Order: sequence, then structure tokens, then C-alpha cells
Amino acid sequence: MMHIIIGCAEFDWGSVIPFGASDASLWVAFIGLIGVIIGALFTLFGVCIKARYDIFIAKQNYNNQLRLAALDKRLAAHQEAYYRCVKLLNYRHWSNEAERINVSKECESWFFNNCLYLGPESKEKFDTLLYGYGMDRDNKDFMKIYFYPAIRALEDEVALPSLKGESLSWLKEKSGESNSRKS
Repeated sequence: MMHIIIGCAEFDWGSVIPFGASDASLWVAFIGLIGVIIGALFTLFGVCIKARYDIFIAKQNYNNQLRLAALDKRLAAHQEAYYRCVKLLNYRHWSNEAERINVSKECESWFFNNCLYLGPESKEKFDTLLYGYGMDRDNKDFMKIYFYPAIRALEDEVALPSLKGESLSWLKEKSGESNSRKS
């Protein structure tokens, strides 16, 4: 038997050597086997993590391909929605009732045919603008409540670089709102 003195205690290695063998080479083989098993478990764990990561990357690539596939159509839809917002604004006071109703129906029809290409916020704000145009267009805060949020949502979702936030300044000046804020 192998006896080793550790500190003040004597330890009998024969009791922990597998199969009751006292040969040190068998002990080394057993420890090697344990090392191989642990290494295999780490490798298996690594393969599982890599597989999950590969699946995640594949899903991301698929989603990006879908986004890019309709990019031109989405940009065109946002631009057309922007145009229709301005058109609603122009027809709000400067036309007769029949023209206003016609413009409203035209914009509503366009919206229902293209709303899937708009982002969630743009879709909500444009729909709210259509409601406000039909039910609340004489409200003195129409621009603040309905128009500006729709325009901002469209600009934000397209995420084209702005010119230091100056994109709405021409509309504010046109409506006289910029002068009322300064005073």
C-alpha cells in the first residue's frame, strides 16, 4: 500500500485507487479518463452554444433580408405618406367641402392599400391624422395634435439623416406657428 503523510495525518491512497489496485499507473489512467470525460463535456457544451448562436444569427440574417427586400417600397410609402400629410394640410381650409372629402377619401384609400409598408408609429399617427382631418380639422391645435406627430413619425422611421432638425421649419413658418412660439 501507498502511504503518504500529509501534515500530521497519514493518508492511505489504496482506499481511493479504483478497483482496489495499488499500482500508480492505473491511478494515472483513471485520472486521464476523468479528464477526457470532462473535456468531452466542455466540447459538447461548446457545440451546443455554437449551434444556438448559429440559429440566432440565421434568424437575424433572415429578418434583415426581409427588411431589405421591401426597403424601396417602404421608403416610397413613407415619402407618399409624407406627401399626403402635406396635401391634407393644404386642403384643410383652402378648398370647398366636396374637395376636402375627396382628398380625405383618397388619402384613406391610399393608407389602406399601403399601411403594411409603414412602421408601427407612422401607421398610428397617419391614421390619427386622417381621423383628425375628418372630425377635428377646425381645432386650433390641429397642427400640434395631428400633423406634426405624423410628420415626425414618418421622418423618424425612415431614419434618413436630418439637417439639424430643420425639416419642419418651412411648415411652421408657413402656418405662422414659429412666430407665435417666439412671442
